[in-house]
Amino acid sequence: MLTIAPPQEADALPRRAGRRIAPTVLLDVTEDMAVASEEIFGPVLAVYPYDDLDDVITYVNTRPSPLAAYFFGSDGPEFLEFIRRTTSGGVSRNDLAVHWGIEGAPSGGIGRSGMGAYHGKVGFLTFSHRRTIAASTAPTGMAQNLMPPAGQAQEDALRGFVAHTLADIHGRIGAGPSPQQP
Repeated sequence: MLTIAPPQEADALPRRAGRRIAPTVLLDVTEDMAVASEEIFGPVLAVYPYDDLDDVITYVNTRPSPLAAYFFGSDGPEFLEFIRRTTSGGVSRNDLAVHWGIEGAPSGGIGRSGMGAYHGKVGFLTFSHRRTIAASTAPTGMAQNLMPPAGQAQEDALRGFVAHTLADIHGRIGAGPSPQQP
């Protein structure tokens, strides 16, 4: 274990009264240690050295998705492979928790570490419930127009109706023009 503290504070930490803990790096962590299976909140980093990236990916993927993953290495094929084959709430490369400080970027957990993202507009949308409410003004129901025998005229009419309705919905929610239909 490495404890990192300014010399003038080294003898005074940890300090329960001020809830201060010196930044701590844990080395030689084993599976039977609580720190290996519980989320860590505080300035504590458990370091797991490795020789083979596949071992790291297997280790991450056989456990609940972490709130964050920290990758120390180059922005090369190994990092891209790590990102592609693992799932976590966020990822920082060559730093700790830097992904939390990006304004407007989604930050949050997945699975046992939380659901959704909690910063900026993404956070607002996470805690909002948006729902679609639709009404039909067509003389016949949509399902009736899909039943055989339907020809090109019915298909064209249905596509036009859906495009019109979609444009109306986009206009009401301020989403801009609707995407082009094939």
